Parts: sequence; structure tokens; C-alpha cells
Amino acid sequence: MDPQQIRELLKIIKRSGLEEVKIKTNDLLIEIRAHSRPLIGPHSPSPQVPPPASLPTPTTSPIPPTIPEEQGSISEDLIPVKAQMVGTFYAASSPDEEPFIKVGDKIKVGQTLCIIEAMKLFNEIESEVAGVVAEIRVEDATPVEFDQVLFLIRPG
Repeated sequence: MDPQQIRELLKIIKRSGLEEVKIKTNDLLIEIRAHSRPLIGPHSPSPQVPPPASLPTPTTSPIPPTIPEEQGSISEDLIPVKAQMVGTFYAASSPDEEPFIKVGDKIKVGQTLCIIEAMKLFNEIESEVAGVVAEIRVEDATPVEFDQVLFLIRPG
């Protein structure tokens, strides 16, 4: 990873407001934590920063008890597939290709659902559940946040 990619990653994380981020690939592990005190001198006032919240494991999981209003309601029989990182969502491998999935498609475990680009790295997001695509909640080539619902899957 070159210095420019690291700077871009830091900008994305800073905009997201996250306190701690871990990114792991096959041969690289990056951990970034926000400072809870200023790096200036000893006489600088200490900021009132709440302790970092633990981040949920970014996986396909059953619906949580409450869903933020902006994401809308989700039927209890649907499983949300959430973004595992901050980046840009792509529905297909290139603009000329068909999307990986469409509403109504049957999917299987391990099937590629989309790509999220982060720092010029293209990360394939694979399904962790078999079922039918009930809803796609993200438009192609749009930014996504960590833990944002991308798809709703009806298991089966």
C-alpha cells in the first residue's frame, strides 16, 4: 500500500466518524485508532471524547431489534447483507457487464453479490446465506458506509 492510498484511507475513516478500524486482507493488516487526547502540549485542554464503542462484526446476520429510520423497515423474515467497509458500491465487475445479482435471483453461499472499492482495492462481497434477493438498497457507483444495509435476502 503506497502513502497516497493510506492518506485516502485515513480521509474516508475520518469522514465516517469511526473511532477504530481494522482492515485485513490476505497479506496485510491495518489497524487505525482515533486518539482520545490531543497530540499538542501538556497544557492543552483534554477533549471530552466518549470511549470508543466496540464495532459489530461485519457479517450477514439476522436483523437487529431496531433499524435506523433512514434504512426503512425490514420484514423479520429477511436477512440484511451489510457493507463490510466504507467505500464505493459496484453492482457489476465493470460498467459494460451485467450486475452480479438482481431482485428475484436465487443466490448461494459464497456467491459474489457486489464489489466495494476502498482505496483502489476492489473487494468482492460474497453471500453468507442462500436464498432469494428480495431487495437491493444501494445504487451502482454510490458511496456506502460501514454496516449499511446493501441487500435483503429471503433465506431458503
